[in-house]
Amino acid sequence: MTDASERESRLAEQVLTLEAGADQSPEGLAAATERCFDRLCMHMIDLVGPIGFDVLVRRALFLAGRTHPFVRDIVVEVRPDSLRLQGLRAAVAGRNPGEVRDGLVSSLASFVALLDTFIGEDLAHRLIRQAWPTTLPERPESGGEGNRA
Repeated sequence: MTDASERESRLAEQVLTLEAGADQSPEGLAAATERCFDRLCMHMIDLVGPIGFDVLVRRALFLAGRTHPFVRDIVVEVRPDSLRLQGLRAAVAGRNPGEVRDGLVSSLASFVALLDTFIGEDLAHRLIRQAWPTTLPERPESGGEGNRA
């Protein structure tokens, strides 16, 4: 089991905020989350392959679903040119924006934690930074090792 560290959660919060911009509605956050995963897919697909990326996103949603059950029913579909999170908009419809934000940040943070575990923090952060080259810092803030088992 991989739990996101504070550093991974801050990074996830930062990329979601960048993508969502002023639209902090549940629907806006859902669209921003899909764009985040799509960007990550474009920058990582050559390294992990479509099946590997699919598995990482599914596992991240499972992990986030332990504390945010509304993400459990999201279906991941990795296509050659994009990623779709089917059921995401339905899962957030009518929910409190804060609850939605927390669950979607948890999903992204779990994805980052999995990447850190499998390919290492340095390479993972470099790949994430490639997806947001002008807005993310060169080095992540120190946040400790996180909880990994």
